[in-house]
Amino acid sequence: MANSGYNHFCPVSKACELLEPRWTLLILCEMWSGSTRFNEIRRGVPGMSPTLMVKRLREMEANGLIVRSQNDATGDIAYRTT
Repeated sequence: MANSGYNHFCPVSKACELLEPRWTLLILCEMWSGSTRFNEIRRGVPGMSPTLMVKRLREMEANGLIVRSQNDATGDIAYRTT
């Protein structure tokens, strides 16, 4: 997620690189509160544009912070923290 980063091997600095971008912690807090669907998360993080939320969710998935699953029968998409 972070373009520059701390460039250290320290686990704390590595965690900060993943959690540092704006909105990431707010999205995670909303998910820890039970929100799993896009619109549920969006309602819990007012002021964030849908485009930016999609970008953050994709980055968080790529970094292993969340997983995205799709119900084959209904097509519903859910996000869960790892």
